[in-house]
Amino acid sequence: MIFSTYLSLNGYELIKKDRNKLKSHLDEIQNSFNDLDALFQYLKGIFEPVFILKTEGENYIGSFEIHFPIIGETKEFSFLIGPVNEYSGPKDDSLLKRMEELGMEKIKVSFPLNFGGHE
Repeated sequence: MIFSTYLSLNGYELIKKDRNKLKSHLDEIQNSFNDLDALFQYLKGIFEPVFILKTEGENYIGSFEIHFPIIGETKEFSFLIGPVNEYSGPKDDSLLKRMEELGMEKIKVSFPLNFGGHE
């Protein structure tokens, strides 16, 4: 029976050796993933931003967050969309479209190197 071979001291030593190799490979893969994921989260904030609509006084304000992996912080960026009275409410399609346009414009100005520009 194959299973009984692994229950011996020789089996234990083989499993221990294989386990240590696998653990080492998994640690390398996990570290690579962590590095890649940190960069991915940063880029996702730029290329797939989630815009939030807020009201401040008589104006609609848009915002989005970008995570900066090097400093380990997430920063919020805001931009003015326009007066509340120019739109029929927070679900107004033209308001949401304008928020996205202005938000992408703010991202491109704030992160020109990600769009092939220069600082």
